[in-house]
Amino acid sequence: NGNLTSGDHSATLHSTSESTSQSYDLSKLDNATLEQLISSVCSLCSGDATQNKNGAPEELLTCSDCSNSGHPSCLQFSPELTEKVKTYSWQCIECKTCNLCGQLGDDNKLMFCDECDKGFHTDCLSPPMSEVPEGNWSCVFCKGISVPTMDIIMVRANS
Repeated sequence: NGNLTSGDHSATLHSTSESTSQSYDLSKLDNATLEQLISSVCSLCSGDATQNKNGAPEELLTCSDCSNSGHPSCLQFSPELTEKVKTYSWQCIECKTCNLCGQLGDDNKLMFCDECDKGFHTDCLSPPMSEVPEGNWSCVFCKGISVPTMDIIMVRANS
């Protein structure tokens, strides 16, 4: 497991697997090394690819924007969703933007497709939705509904 602790002026990453145990003074690392360390530890359970929260080996999914990583089981992703998010530049919940307008916008209007985990603002959809629906929701792309290119262009132009 890995733990991130912070002191007054520095932070230390303690990474432990079955065969090794290492501590890093994060204030002394260059950005590339720091990013590599962050992406090699699950931000939810602090495990690495050799050990998830259940002690089993499990790959990590890494955010394309901030490099935070998570085990699919910690993210509560199904095997199907895990395979789908590996096909594109996945964003963690902190970095998630609308797949149509590309903006962060209002968190209360950003919803996530249960089949692909991409984000969509309720008012960017055509037709717009007045509120985020309860329960499972699938985007038009996962439903296989044809979306006219002009609708997507208009949403991006109005953002």
